[in-house]
Amino acid sequence: MPAAPHKTPSRLLVTLTLWLVGLTPVVCSQQLAVRHYDASDGLAHSIVRAIHQDRKGYIWFGTYEGLSRFDGYRFTNYGLSDGLGHVIVNDIAEDRRGRLWVGTNGGGVARLIDDPREIPSPLPTGSAQAGSAQDGSAQDGSAPGSRRKFINYRVGDSPYLNDVNALIFDSQNTLWCATDGGLLRASAGQESELKFELVAPHRRVSLAMAAFADRRERLWFGIEDELVEVIQGQIIKYGREDGIGRHPILSIVEDRQGHLLVASGSEVFEFIEPADGKGRGR
Repeated sequence: MPAAPHKTPSRLLVTLTLWLVGLTPVVCSQQLAVRHYDASDGLAHSIVRAIHQDRKGYIWFGTYEGLSRFDGYRFTNYGLSDGLGHVIVNDIAEDRRGRLWVGTNGGGVARLIDDPREIPSPLPTGSAQAGSAQDGSAQDGSAPGSRRKFINYRVGDSPYLNDVNALIFDSQNTLWCATDGGLLRASAGQESELKFELVAPHRRVSLAMAAFADRRERLWFGIEDELVEVIQGQIIKYGREDGIGRHPILSIVEDRQGHLLVASGSEVFEFIEPADGKGRGR
């Protein structure tokens, strides 16, 4: 069992439920079938912080004990012994090449090495690793003599920047990370290193965060009491003065009509587009 993290856990999902809806007429009451999964079924940990379904159909869970993949029948787990830089996984994202990335609660970001041809040779026993490498450099956390399954990247020098709460890729395959210390980005095109840039600093905050890409390719981030919009390279912040920052922002979604909805701890907001389609909305 890992030590409890410094941030209050967002109990996104404690159990996985599969709902099988029959063809019974709507007017009749239905008994929905529910199946419960937890650590006893092979899930890495029963506290789940993130869920992601990849383009192959697998469902991935970020937990307090690493990463779990569910294929519909069984769980496959990945943790520290596989080279993951930190045991707690806060978020999961997929880049434009279909590669899986995770944000960890202190180890920066990590990319899963899914292609066996990409797996490096085993590390010799007693070999030294660059644990204090510079920002964005690849690191290996796997056990000596094992084949690692992750490439780890430090997001910044500060430990707060390596508490990655939410991550997302834009249309240019740039990786964006919402961390305890602010919002950072790096191009994921380089294989050996990621050069992270702090684009929206924030006072240290230890809370769950939200990241969302809308149909217009704008990025949205909920970082405590701020909603951050990224549009064509411009960064616009909305906060208390806009009426949206009274409570921490928990989730961002878009409905079928393209309306952006933002949920905080006690309210839901709809974003109103600016009249000219540019600049600040409300």
